Amino acid sequence: MANILILDHEEDFRMLLKRLLERNGHKVFITSPNDDLSRRMQIESLNLVILTMGLKDSADLAGQLKRINRNIRVMTITNYLQGDAEPAILDDFLIKPVDIETIEMKVNELLSRITSDSI
Repeated sequence: MANILILDHEEDFRMLLKRLLERNGHKVFITSPNDDLSRRMQIESLNLVILTMGLKDSADLAGQLKRINRNIRVMTITNYLQGDAEPAILDDFLIKPVDIETIEMKVNELLSRITSDSI
């Protein structure tokens, strides 16, 4: 079981991802980009953050999160790529439209990296 934060503007999408990930046994927190992240939870306790925003904004936020918790994994789901390649600070990204199975596969892959890195 992992602690996962979903940060998205759209409540429906947040709830869909929350239900999917909770079904797989994870503890899921949801928030919007307008909420103060530091007030919402202890970032130190998170294993994975899923962002749905532009790649540059995601990379900026990932950098902030990783300064607090260097073991956290950060993935973004974005509408388009800005520039030629993804910023190195992100652990992974998906381009919309994306199906639930792909999201689930990426989440499992990222969480398995946490397990293998801690060995």
